Amino acid sequence: MQYELINVTTDRRGIVRLELDRISKGNAYNDKLLDELNLEFDRISEDLSLRALVLVGAGKNFQCGADLRWLEEVSHNGEIENEKASVKTYEVIQKLNLLQLPTVALVQGLCAGGGTGLIAACDIVLSEKTAYFSISEVRWGLNASIILPVLNAAIGTRNVRRYGLTGERFDAFKALSLGLVHELAEPGELESRVEDVILELLKSSPSAIRATKAGIMKSTWAPDSKVRDYLVKEHASIRQSASAVEGFASFFEGRKAQWWKDSGSDN
Repeated sequence: MQYELINVTTDRRGIVRLELDRISKGNAYNDKLLDELNLEFDRISEDLSLRALVLVGAGKNFQCGADLRWLEEVSHNGEIENEKASVKTYEVIQKLNLLQLPTVALVQGLCAGGGTGLIAACDIVLSEKTAYFSISEVRWGLNASIILPVLNAAIGTRNVRRYGLTGERFDAFKALSLGLVHELAEPGELESRVEDVILELLKSSPSAIRATKAGIMKSTWAPDSKVRDYLVKEHASIRQSASAVEGFASFFEGRKAQWWKDSGSDN
């Protein structure tokens, strides 16, 4: 299948490489990118010949979260359309999180907002030492609710309570200590390191890996419909709030948000 914003290749061993390819926007997701990811994750989940998925971002950044221009446009489209956008985001994270084959993310540059959700939903994360991270939604008056479950599972509620509330950036060494990434590599060495990981995965039974992952996820990840509905509604409703209006405006105008000014700090 041909896509506009993702590139997908599969090698002879059954290793799928999925590249986010929206370089001009730091691979930020919009409606089109979410649709393509949902379609591809559905395809991957149905192909039992596949052995692993490698998720990468084209250009200098892995993934910078949501396209705020798109979110600002969606915010004017009414409650139903806002919830549809949040459902698509939820489905991408959920499908990636529950894929039965092993998933490996390679991170370079910035990984922010929904990007941290993507890597938290992967089984294995390798990062360049120069990468940096941020659960940044609150900085723009938004809510990271959709990715909070996978972040809680990846780095623990205690750490999400800090980094999800401050929105501060942290480096790859901190991400390693938190458990958001598993291993650091020198810039330019991710490809060689991921090949080592793939070779280890290929030593094991595909059916045993799928069964093991399914067991892990069933015992640790079981959001019911009420949780899902809550996350989607919270994710969608704040997008239409005064908080988001000011967050979008501060981003587009390249200025500090009003709440920053109200803090009395120039730092």
